[in-house]
This record gives sequence, C-alpha cells and structure tokens, in this order.
Amino acid sequence: MDIEEAMGKLIEPIQKKMVAIGFLIEAEAKRNCPVDLGRLRASITTNWSKSELGIRSGKQFSLGPGINVTASSDGVGEPKAKENEFVVVIGSNVEYAPYPELGTGIYAEGGGGRQTPWIYPIGDGFRWTNGMRPIAYLRRAFEKYRSKIMNLGKV
Repeated sequence: MDIEEAMGKLIEPIQKKMVAIGFLIEAEAKRNCPVDLGRLRASITTNWSKSELGIRSGKQFSLGPGINVTASSDGVGEPKAKENEFVVVIGSNVEYAPYPELGTGIYAEGGGGRQTPWIYPIGDGFRWTNGMRPIAYLRRAFEKYRSKIMNLGKV
C-alpha cells in the first residue's frame, strides 16, 4: 500500500462524515426555515465536491477558525474544492433565500437594508413594513452541529 492509498483510507471516512453532517444541517435548516408556499424549504440542498467546480459569490460569515458560511443570493452553485480539499455546501438557489437568513429593511444585519418603510401587495390588499428580522435558519442549523464538525478529525 502506497502513501496515497493509505491517506485515502484515512480521509474517506471523514469525507463521509462531512456529507452526513451536511445532511443533518440541511434537515435542521428546513425545520428552521419560514414557510409560506414551501419553495424555500424545498430548495435547501447539500452538495459536495473534490474538484474545481466554482461557487457563486455571497456574503461570508466566519463562524470560527477555518469555518466560513456564504449566504448567496444567486444560489449555492456547485462546491469549489481546491487541490486536496473536500467541500460540502448547504444552501438554497432561491433568489430570496438571503432575506429570511439575514433580515431586511431596518433589521438587516450590518445595517445595509432599506431604512425607510415600504408597502407591498399581499392578497387583495397591501402591507406596510419596516423590514423583517433575521431568522438565520441556516446559521442556527450550522451552530447546532458545530461541535460535530469541529470533532471530525478526532478518533
């Protein structure tokens, strides 16, 4: 057995655990996510890759050393793995996914939301709003399983 084969035997179980934790985070995010018609919940998926496939841009959140989360308004795309990396991405390709995650209007994280109230159509009428508070459905799901992620390499 050469060194590459030995490394593969050590790394493969960790990669399988990463994907399994990804599915746990996906399920929790679906439980946390707000539901109107169910489109957002149904769109949350887990993808993984060992190769260079490209990931769409979005707002990065650091959740600790080497742990970053991207909230992307144009979808999660495909995971981007550099040489000798394995990447698992959990997210949604629905264009409005960042709004319940990050909030809108005066409640938007980082203060980047609209600061004046607005009206939008709903049903047969209209609704007046200052925005929506962040629900953080995906980040809360990640936090629930953070310890499992941090302990992946431990035997």
